Amino acid sequence: MRIGRFLTVTEVHNYIVDYHQPALFIARNDQSIPNNVVTPISFNDEAYDELGMWNIADPTNIYVPSDAIWTVSIYVALATNTTGFREVYLGGYHLPAMSCWYLATGTHPHSMSKTVVVHISDSAPISLSIYQNSGGALTVQTAQLMMLRHVEVAYP
Repeated sequence: MRIGRFLTVTEVHNYIVDYHQPALFIARNDQSIPNNVVTPISFNDEAYDELGMWNIADPTNIYVPSDAIWTVSIYVALATNTTGFREVYLGGYHLPAMSCWYLATGTHPHSMSKTVVVHISDSAPISLSIYQNSGGALTVQTAQLMMLRHVEVAYP
């Protein structure tokens, strides 16, 4: 999988979202994330996946079937913890523009979300991964990865 550059607002204008082929992958079960380790999320459900990008036998990987522009939205809910910070990555790469960063400051559960428009150029797998450094394991209570493929349009 190769994640290309992020699109500017002007470039995004040349594409429309193909709402006929959305995908939503969900991790409904608690998952323990070790301290100081980037850990892929294991999905256990899909709400829709018309392109067949996810398989329960390979729960941490999403296979994007074609070179395209995608709107990618991530949501992660984490258990209560007052120390350290959290980051969410797409694709297993340290891509600051695609990471969510959260500094734990209170005693309540917290969540992170991010939406980006990005070019993904081939069908190798991508994953949604979490990093945290709270000093011990931290529980991800739920995670969602939504992907919408864009199609290019020609304007007169």
